[in-house]
Amino acid sequence: MPLPSGIKKVIIPLSFLFFFGAAWFGLFEPQFKKSREYREKLRTLEQQIEAITRQVGSYEPPTPEESERWQRLAEEIERRIPEGRQLTELYAYLSDLAEKSKLQNFNRQLVEGSDQESEEDGIKRSSVDLELTFQGEYKSVMRFLAGLHSLERLVEVQKLDVSRRPPLVGVKIILRSYYSS
Repeated sequence: MPLPSGIKKVIIPLSFLFFFGAAWFGLFEPQFKKSREYREKLRTLEQQIEAITRQVGSYEPPTPEESERWQRLAEEIERRIPEGRQLTELYAYLSDLAEKSKLQNFNRQLVEGSDQESEEDGIKRSSVDLELTFQGEYKSVMRFLAGLHSLERLVEVQKLDVSRRPPLVGVKIILRSYYSS
């Protein structure tokens, strides 16, 4: 059955239109979308490059005050986390603190095999554990612990054992001292 010529005149152009529309949305539109995305990424990268260029161009060397402040900060970090173990100063401070706190039978020693190296967030940490044992009155022990709190060097109390030994209190502390290697 042949189609009337009026319908042919409408269907043929509509089928061509449908074919080209499908080809447009199926083939060309995704490519145009990718092209727009690439142009947007390029524009973003160009803005980042301009910002970095402005930042580099506007760099000003630190003022003498800023340099001095950075130097003091570096020295403070060196005091808190010294290069290498450097336990002599720590031992001297602990012994002096024990004497001022009027502790008895104060003993300090390095815990065997306690040297550790770890890394967290790209920062290497080295540490060593010290064991402190002593006896004293409750107030003396509290004075000693308060003195540990004001210690300039970075230490961490890992373990604290307190036992009653009338008339004194017996204490065993494991301190972890940090240093840079």
